[in-house]
Amino acid sequence: MLKIVIAASVVALFSVSPALAASKLKCNTSSMKKVDAMIGEAMKDPAMKKQETMAMEEVKMADKFKKAGDKKGCAMHLNMAQESLMKHG
Repeated sequence: MLKIVIAASVVALFSVSPALAASKLKCNTSSMKKVDAMIGEAMKDPAMKKQETMAMEEVKMADKFKKAGDKKGCAMHLNMAQESLMKHG
């Protein structure tokens, strides 16, 4: 019985993952603005300085990829910027 409960829990965890993946940023103006707004919020919190700096570097890289026409690379760096801003500590 316990094995069934554990198995069901694992299945439930994996079913949440696709929902989270759907919220990934794309290489577009709206995603850039979203990350810029998040960086602006991080600037208000001195404890977020490291995350802010990391996110700004990722946005620079995303912009370079966007200018080079590599939307996949751009999106990857935007998502990394967003993830760095979600880390606390």
